[in-house]
Amino acid sequence: MNNLKNIFIFLICLSCLSAPASASNFTINGSISSLGLPQGNVRIDLSNVSYTFSNINGFYEIREIPEGNYTILIRKIKFNDLIQEITLNINQTINFSITERARGGQATPGFSFSCALFIILIFWITKEERRK
Repeated sequence: MNNLKNIFIFLICLSCLSAPASASNFTINGSISSLGLPQGNVRIDLSNVSYTFSNINGFYEIREIPEGNYTILIRKIKFNDLIQEITLNINQTINFSITERARGGQATPGFSFSCALFIILIFWITKEERRK
């Protein structure tokens, strides 16, 4: 009986030692918008630890994040990347507003080439019509 009691006490002590210290995990959530409109399918990276995508309503959520300092990278095709540093020690709601990339004011090469061909073709047809 005494042996069983010692084994029981040993198992309780062992389970206390193997239990992790009370490490808290947190959640970040929020929404992504552009010009006041929700943006779906936006990738939200959290310091290469975790990532998610916003839903059709622009909402995102990342759970079970240990306390610490992180970099959030917001990324969507045709939009400027957005980077923000955060210290996570409580659950946080962080909303982001993203902006479209500038197009640079240059014509697309394919469009310019097509227009040039069209103009040459029209010029050639009208020249041939004048010869007749």
